[in-house]
Amino acid sequence: MTADAEGSKGISQNEEKELLRVYNTMCNYQPKSKLYARLQPQRARRDRLVAHRKAPDNIVVTNKEGEAMSSEEIEAEYETLRQEIAALEKEVAVLDSDPQRRIRPADLAECLKTLGKPNSKKEIEEMIWEVDESLDGVVDWEEFKLTYQRNLADTTGLEPCQLFNVIQFMIYDKDGSGKVTVDETMHMLYTRYGRDRLEGQMKLLFGEDLSTQDGDGELSFSEYCVAIQRTNKGRHSHGTSS
Repeated sequence: MTADAEGSKGISQNEEKELLRVYNTMCNYQPKSKLYARLQPQRARRDRLVAHRKAPDNIVVTNKEGEAMSSEEIEAEYETLRQEIAALEKEVAVLDSDPQRRIRPADLAECLKTLGKPNSKKEIEEMIWEVDESLDGVVDWEEFKLTYQRNLADTTGLEPCQLFNVIQFMIYDKDGSGKVTVDETMHMLYTRYGRDRLEGQMKLLFGEDLSTQDGDGELSFSEYCVAIQRTNKGRHSHGTSS
């Protein structure tokens, strides 16, 4: 059986769609993060200029010196921003459409840093090595799907799951906020476990009252990694008793 066939086995159409979304996000994550860091303040500035256009009497736009800008200056800056933002967005699109895109160590490292759980270079390399069937030092789409499928099917707790935990968290975190909520998680767990096991799986992740340990009803990636240990124990116990 090929990696592609084995990786797709047991994955619903919706799961594969979400899996592809996460894969595309993680591919070229490091260079895209640098571009987004430049885009964020420019988009914020553009949005303020747009807001001024709509309500010029309520929103004052100032230059770097703190001086109020004229309408001509605002329009000139808006046009410059529009062009710069378009150029940066084009660079992101090129990275996203690269047919040779893969998840490199630098991409995984930056992704984990963004999630608030940075790892050492050695730890990153080990995470990739665990799933790197082709031994080329990166993770391609087939390897990405394969580790996902293997972990879903695992009832022993022996399958390497470090990358899988990152993937699963990012699948749940649809809005990219760095937190997963009850609502975000429930649909995917229902798809995977069905109605009968949904409540049990939700309680393993979020606690008995579904409010999480700190009471905010959300899980950061670090909190998720702790909670997933409970989930795995429950899943493996179920698998060995069936």
